[in-house]
This record gives sequence, C-alpha cells and structure tokens, in this order.
Amino acid sequence: MSYSRWSKDHAHILSRPVHVPAWGAVTIPYRWMLKESGFEIAQDLELDAHRDREPNNPEWLARTSWIQSFANQQALLNAFAEPLVEDESLVLFYSTRTPLCDDERRVIVGAALLDKKYELTEYAYKDGGAGARAPWFGKGQSCGLGSAVVVGQFPDCFM
Repeated sequence: MSYSRWSKDHAHILSRPVHVPAWGAVTIPYRWMLKESGFEIAQDLELDAHRDREPNNPEWLARTSWIQSFANQQALLNAFAEPLVEDESLVLFYSTRTPLCDDERRVIVGAALLDKKYELTEYAYKDGGAGARAPWFGKGQSCGLGSAVVVGQFPDCFM
C-alpha cells in the first residue's frame, strides 16, 4: 500500500505503479540510502549529496534513518548505478533468512548478468510537481529464480 493512502504527509504524492518484468528485480542500495553510511559514501566519492539538504519538517523526517532529499537521492542512486554495465555486470541475489537457515548472514540465492538498467523516475505530485525518486531498477536474466527479488547492499568486494 502506498504511503499516500495512510500518511497525511505523503497525501500529495500520486501513486506510481512499477512494473517489474519476469526475472526482474528492484535494486535498493540500502547502505547508500541510509543517512548513517550514505553521506560517508558521498564524501568518499565526492558526490553532491549533503546532510544540510535533508528536510526536517514534518518532525519525523529529521528522525528517519533514510535519505529523503530529492537531490541527495539522485546523486547517490546515479552514482550507484553508473558503473553497472548491461550484459556485463553480475547481479547477486541474496536473502538474510531462508527456509534452511534462520541466520542474519547473507546467503546468495541467485546470480545473473544485468540485462537492462533503467533511469530514475520521479514520483509525481498532485499539484503537478515532482517529488521523491522511485528506486532505480533493472532486469537480470537466467538467474534461476521464479519471482522478483529485492536486491540490497552489495558486498564491499563488488563496489
């Protein structure tokens, strides 16, 4: 369910369906989108992402762990996706829990070559403006999985 249906602070954001094709996956680089590590990454890579751009109104935005600023998200997500090359980049699918192992460590459950990488797409506002970015996503083929899988943080050796 979209935030705009239950959060008054998100009511101005229009719904945006995201079609994930068969064998596709939504990529969410969690470590890059967390305030705790995202701004460190931005500093290390000299990206145009800064803490002082983060909204603090309504109050819960100042307390959230996630980077909220449109400009900050754009800088980080574009930098994450830039080195990925269609038909060359390896995509790993992992889980922190599986039916065989209830463990916090990551277990690789599939791998694929990146087939297609898409541009970031903005959410639209009811007043016609633009807002927070939808996650960047791509599609992998021949990964041996029967459904879409959310991909999170890549191990440091793949960055």
